[in-house]
Order: sequence, then C-alpha cells, then structure tokens
Amino acid sequence: MTELERERRGRYRVPIAAACAAAALVLGTASAGAIDRDAHIYYVEDFDGAGACGGDDLSWGYDSTDYLRDATVSWGWASSVLYGNQGTDFQDIADVDEDANGADHLSGGFDAADVAMLYSHGGYGGCSTDDAWSSFKMGAANGNSAAFCTAFLGTSNAGNDIHWGDTQLNMVIVDTCNSLRKCVANDASYYMGEGNFSLYLGYHGISWDGSGHTNRFENYVDSSELDGAGDNWVDEMTSRPIGWDNDECATAISYGANESDADYTYDFGGLGDWKVPSSHTSSWFYYIGGCNAEGAEEL
Repeated sequence: MTELERERRGRYRVPIAAACAAAALVLGTASAGAIDRDAHIYYVEDFDGAGACGGDDLSWGYDSTDYLRDATVSWGWASSVLYGNQGTDFQDIADVDEDANGADHLSGGFDAADVAMLYSHGGYGGCSTDDAWSSFKMGAANGNSAAFCTAFLGTSNAGNDIHWGDTQLNMVIVDTCNSLRKCVANDASYYMGEGNFSLYLGYHGISWDGSGHTNRFENYVDSSELDGAGDNWVDEMTSRPIGWDNDECATAISYGANESDADYTYDFGGLGDWKVPSSHTSSWFYYIGGCNAEGAEEL
C-alpha cells in the first residue's frame, strides 16, 4: 500500500429542513457498574415486504454489526443496542435541526451514543457543484412513504437531513457504498465537527457485502478498542485484490483544530478509549493513495 494521504477540508455548514419515522429494539444490554460508554448500532439486510424500502437484500449486515455489539459488551460498556431491518429508520439517523422529523438525540438515536454504526445501501450525487451529498437507505418506509427511506448527508446541500455531534457522539461508522466519497468531501459536505464528534469512517465507492468484508471488520474491531480507530479502519478495510477498478477504498475524516490534533485522534482514539485533544474547527480526509474502487474516481 502507498503512503497514507491526508487532505485538509475547511469548515462549512448550512442548516436545513424536511422528513420522518420511529424505531424498534432488537438486542440490547445494560450493566451496573459498567464503563460509561454506549453503542447504538443499525443494519438493514431485508429490503422487501410490506413497509420496507425496496432494493437488493444484503447478507452480512447482522454478522458485522452483531460482532461490534458483542465486542462492546465484552469490554464492559454500559449499554450496547442493535437495531435491525425495519428498526433502522429515519428519525434515529437524522437531526431535528436539519429536518423536523429527526430525533437522533433521543434514546436509541445516533447522537445519543458514544459510537454509532450503520450497515446498509448507500449512494451519492452532486459532486463538483457545491451541492454534493451521500445518502443512506433506511429499513422502514413508515406510512408507506418513500420519503422516509433515505437519509441525506450533505451539509452544504439544501436537502441535508443529518448533523451528528451536537450531543454525545464521538465517532460514526457508515458501512455503505459511497458513505465517505472524496468528491463529496471536496464540496465540504461532511462538516460536522461539533461537540465530541471527531471521527467519521466510511467508503469511497463500492463497499462489498460479503464474508471477506465482515472478516476484515471483525479484525478492525478487535484491534481498535484502545487506539487506532481511524488508522486501523483505513488500513484494514481497504481491499485491493488483483484486477482493475474493483478495490474497496475505506476512508476517514478526523475533525480537529489543526492537522496534528486530527492525526492524534485518527491514530490514537479507540472505540473504548476516546482521545480528543482540542476543538474541531477543520477536518482532514484520509485514504490510501491509488485505491481504485468500482464506479469511483481513483484516489
């Protein structure tokens, strides 16, 4: 692999408004005298049937997300909750300041945890227009409305639904295609450096749903309890098999007051041992140079 590359991204955010939903508990734990950390974890595999959002089913979302849940339980976290399929819906991902139906700050929402994760389908658009976005497919079309099936992340976009970090959240993992696309970052559409939110992990281009991907994710979790939450992600989850245009390109954004602070969080922040040295007035984008994902520009 080539040397890790970093690019500075300036601060930009535009407030917004728009859509809706509710959530269903699948598996959860809470322990007296436990470590004061919480995980809220979501996956969608079943996109068919009444009330679902439509699309090709996935096969490995439960395996990946349940592994993270089991790990945080074994580490002694106070709470670790897993939501699946139609329990993954709009209000838990979206922010009320961006969309009147968002409730990510309430119990079960992304912002009400220290670590949050989503495994689903994803998309992107609007690159090079100063109006770029990534999108994430939800599990439930509440009220059979397609408007509830997609959450948009594009903080420079008038249709934005998401702003993480204004309550408890430290870091987010979004395991979908195009969840952290470089051309969207170039349009300053991932700026959310508020509160304790300091690390966003995702993919530039295709993210493969398969056993190899899940095995690498398990290795990532095992190696990232105490440090390396950013660095291990890019190293472990980037896959470059022999061939052209079929890489899997893991990417990360670390928010910090300067490059040194962003690097510190990226290198030394752990899932269970968070380290944030300063405010988050700027952001840095991390990737493996030369990674060439299907359907995406080469990094």
